[in-house]
Amino acid sequence: IGSVFRRFGEWLSGRTEQTHECILASAGMITGSAFFDLVVGVAVLFGFAPESMHVLEAPHFPEVAANLIAAMGILFIGWVLFHNSVYGSSDGQESEKAGAGKIGAETAAKPEAEASA
Repeated sequence: IGSVFRRFGEWLSGRTEQTHECILASAGMITGSAFFDLVVGVAVLFGFAPESMHVLEAPHFPEVAANLIAAMGILFIGWVLFHNSVYGSSDGQESEKAGAGKIGAETAAKPEAEASA
């Protein structure tokens, strides 16, 4: 699902390669998931019951609401990947969309202008 969002963002922006921000966001999500699995695994070794993490189950929470929250979470992650594909930079090129990189250029030009004044 994430690659569909990423590819659509690349297609929309006319890119032929992945952006660095998109790759870093994906890697961060994978690393975060692996770290969470590791923490839960160690906790289980010390007697933690993984069933206690089922907060959005039917007796306490409506199933429709739980599915809606899950879908919104997936769409948010997809939006992050899409946004990074559209507005990110690739291979050292700064993005020209949404003014990315202009702030750094303006602050770099200020000292030169002040020095010549």
